[in-house]
Amino acid sequence: MTTIRSLCAAGALAATVAAAGAAGTPYNFTGHWTGTFQEKNKAPSPFGADLTSPAAHSIAGNMTVTTAGGDIQCTVTGSVGGTHLNKVTLHVKCIDGTKATVRGKLDPTTGNVGGSAAVHRHGKLKHDVFAMAKQP
Repeated sequence: MTTIRSLCAAGALAATVAAAGAAGTPYNFTGHWTGTFQEKNKAPSPFGADLTSPAAHSIAGNMTVTTAGGDIQCTVTGSVGGTHLNKVTLHVKCIDGTKATVRGKLDPTTGNVGGSAAVHRHGKLKHDVFAMAKQP
C-alpha cells in the first residue's frame, strides 16, 4: 500500500513539475511580424517587424512603419514577463524622432500580441491601439 501511495505521489509531483515548466517556457519571438498602430479616429498605420529573442526574456529587432508620409525605420527592444510570460513590453525608437512604449498581452497559441501604445511624436503624447501577429 505504501508503494502505491509513493508512486501516486511521485506521479503527481512529476505532472506538477512538467506543467510548471510548460507555463514558464519563454515564447520564441524570432521571425517576421506584421501589425498596426491605430490612433483614435485615424486610419491604422501598418508595420512589419523582424524580431529576435537574443535571451530568454528579451526581444530585439527592426520595424518599418508605413505612414501617409512614407516608411519610417525603427529599432525595437523589449521584454517578456508576468507569471505566465505573456506580458510584452516593447520600446520603439524611430529615425524621425518618434518613440513609443508598447504594452500588450501575448496569446502563445495564435502568436498574436494586442494592447496599447504610448506614442511620443513631435513633443506630443498620443495613445494608440496596437496589434501584431507572427507570420508563418
